[in-house]
Amino acid sequence: MMKTNKELLSVSTLTLAVQGALLAMFAMPPLAFAADDEVTALTHPTNSIEIGVGNTSLDSAKFGEYNGLNKSGAYLIGGFNLRGGDSYNQEGGVNRWEVKGNDLGTSSRDFSGKVSEQGKWRLGFSYDELQHNITDTYQTPFQGSMGGNKFTLPDSYGVINATAIAASKPAAGTTAAVNNVGSEKQNIGTRALSDIQRNALKTLDVSSSRKNATFSAGYIYNPTWSFQFDYNRLNQSGAKLISASSSDARTAVGTNSAQIAAGAWTKEAMVTLMNPTNYTTDTFNLATHWTGDQGFVTASYVGSFFRNADDRLSWMNPIGTGSNSTGAVQTTLAGGYQQNMLSTLPANDFNQLNLNGGYTLTPTRKLTAGVSYGRNTQNENYLVDLMQTNGLPQTSLNGLVLTTNANMKLTDQANKDLTLTAGLKYNKRDNQTASNVYKFVDLGGVNRIAINTPYSNSKSVLELAGDYKLDKRQNLRVSYDHEDVKRWCENVVGASTVATGSAPSPAGANCVAVPSSAEDKLGLSYRLKATDDLNYTLGYTYSKRDAMVDHNYISPLGGSAGTNLTGIVNSGDYKGYMAFFDASKAQNLLKAGVAWQASDRVSLTVNGRYSLDRYTDSTLGVQDGHSASVNFDAAFSYSENLTFSAYVTGQERQRNMQSGASGAPAGLTNNVTNYANALSPTVIFTNSLKDSDQTIGFNAKQQGLMGGKLEIAGDVSLSVGKSMYHTDVSNFQVATIYAAQTCDAAILLACGDTPEIYTKTLQFKLTGNYQVDKKSRVALGYLFQKLTSNDYYYNVYQNGFSTSSMMPTNQVSPNYIVNAISATYVYSFQ
Repeated sequence: MMKTNKELLSVSTLTLAVQGALLAMFAMPPLAFAADDEVTALTHPTNSIEIGVGNTSLDSAKFGEYNGLNKSGAYLIGGFNLRGGDSYNQEGGVNRWEVKGNDLGTSSRDFSGKVSEQGKWRLGFSYDELQHNITDTYQTPFQGSMGGNKFTLPDSYGVINATAIAASKPAAGTTAAVNNVGSEKQNIGTRALSDIQRNALKTLDVSSSRKNATFSAGYIYNPTWSFQFDYNRLNQSGAKLISASSSDARTAVGTNSAQIAAGAWTKEAMVTLMNPTNYTTDTFNLATHWTGDQGFVTASYVGSFFRNADDRLSWMNPIGTGSNSTGAVQTTLAGGYQQNMLSTLPANDFNQLNLNGGYTLTPTRKLTAGVSYGRNTQNENYLVDLMQTNGLPQTSLNGLVLTTNANMKLTDQANKDLTLTAGLKYNKRDNQTASNVYKFVDLGGVNRIAINTPYSNSKSVLELAGDYKLDKRQNLRVSYDHEDVKRWCENVVGASTVATGSAPSPAGANCVAVPSSAEDKLGLSYRLKATDDLNYTLGYTYSKRDAMVDHNYISPLGGSAGTNLTGIVNSGDYKGYMAFFDASKAQNLLKAGVAWQASDRVSLTVNGRYSLDRYTDSTLGVQDGHSASVNFDAAFSYSENLTFSAYVTGQERQRNMQSGASGAPAGLTNNVTNYANALSPTVIFTNSLKDSDQTIGFNAKQQGLMGGKLEIAGDVSLSVGKSMYHTDVSNFQVATIYAAQTCDAAILLACGDTPEIYTKTLQFKLTGNYQVDKKSRVALGYLFQKLTSNDYYYNVYQNGFSTSSMMPTNQVSPNYIVNAISATYVYSFQ
């Protein structure tokens, strides 16, 4: 109740403030002033300075996600735009300068400046900030500041026991197990934190900020040659949330593997941490331009250098183990909390040379072309050696990726009614990083093998198009595109296996499921100007992608079962599964629109889009999908000074997929040496994912009030977005595997609908501008915004409902009601 009263009080105060400001503005006497002299406006620059205040009623990271208004209370509003130089005021010079700033009182501020001698040289600088407010509901027991890379716990926090008492579990297949009876009575691990552990959870705001500074310079040597230099430094600070899990640290004592040594901790204990973003990126661009009578050439160099102040993120794991018969905690703090670590983004360098040009072959025929060559390197040392015997194959990745791009376009104005274009594009990403065998220890303490397989690809595109003017009211465009994609892995090394029944991974093995694909796209669009007030557009595109599939490709990672297992065919997937982004696909796309100027006062616009995708060769995976959107806009001019407009938009998309599960005998997997021996799923699941969004809005604008000095504008809108997920599976299929269970049994929950994910945003904006005199203007603004959202994704983060070895953060789906007002004074002068 106190929260509600506080919100009501805040709204009431803001309402009174807005009403008072509007009354004061309306009470200003109308002052007549002459119209601006157009010649004076052109020869004398208009400068302006803005200063004001604003107020936001509620703390909300989501409302202020990017605008800097995430905290309640007052803030300053500032801005300026100042220009000058002897090229103004009829002084006869060619020098100009300008400085300007916007949103100077918020964390989204920016300012810039430039000075130039027209036709000769120029210098410029700019600076801007932007803060991404990620969440204000994140809770953690870890000690450490946002932007730091080390998080600790006091000894008083104690150990969290994540081991269940086996005797309290209902036997599998019993009525109690089916109905999940008794399982909720045994809260363990992070579901049953002590008072000390619950009280240690503190709420922190998490955000990431960027500060962007640029410097630019240009010099025109003569009408033929010019030079340009640009430098940009991007600093990023703060943090973003990341999930991590602990490694296995068990040590058996005596002959009882349940006895855990002091200082040993459970594996795969999940935490959500503030991953620091202490990044710096320096980018350079140096270019020279040549311009002739019939052509131009530009040569440039681009360099980008990324650095990270932190090479690791470390934290303590407080989740231990206990007896599965008594529940007594066995892990102790004698050896201290287990330390865990993640590596952060490594430093890398990118250098690229570019050459672009164009030439007019004939008065109706033009050719443009360009080539570029880039070199991307990454050679940060590995942090630690957690490998098996013989250690790391090398101390760093020594990564090298070469990029090559080429393009050419020919345009021919065959006659006044026909324009033909032809283009070629080629892009190649050549990963020349060395391939090695890495023998690592996984989170569960098991020895594994992985082979890094440097992935490369190339894309060739042919584009043909013709635009034909049928008559003065009709235009027709026909286009054809052909795309070829190649994928491969460079220099893949071989590795033997110690797992019985598996094949070695041979040197040079193919590591991609779709080594190549080809796609053809045919487009047709038509425009008709039926009358001077009525226009139609219609377009249709058909595309077909054919994928060449190699189901016997070797997965770059080792298998999930066995020790040091390699040579896994088709990633161990079921027969018929294909990832939708590589699979063969046919798409039909239709677009249509109408624009009608019904009268001098009324205009209407309607346009829509519909696409249908079918994945023709996929037995499992995405089968088909569609998307549709409709947009409607209407405008009505009631008078010269009063206008209304309304808009409605709606979009929907859905994808349908088939996946499966197998009732194969224990120990039988898809880790086979040949695709022909792979398993087909025994139980087929069909599911659909559907997203929909609708927005409706209305706005009005009134000018010419109070002798032409006052202008008022208002806007109200409602947006609703929903996501739904539904799964179906045959009960007969389930029963053949799970002993007469049904798909909706509590032990399975294999079918039905997930809770609906939705967001609803209601917004109302009102602004007023009053021209006090020729130089002074007062602006007032009011904003009301309400967000209601629900997402079951956040359920697992709640204290008491998290999995037994996952640290709760108590993050919630964002909901808020915010009122914001602003008042600014703008002074303009010449």
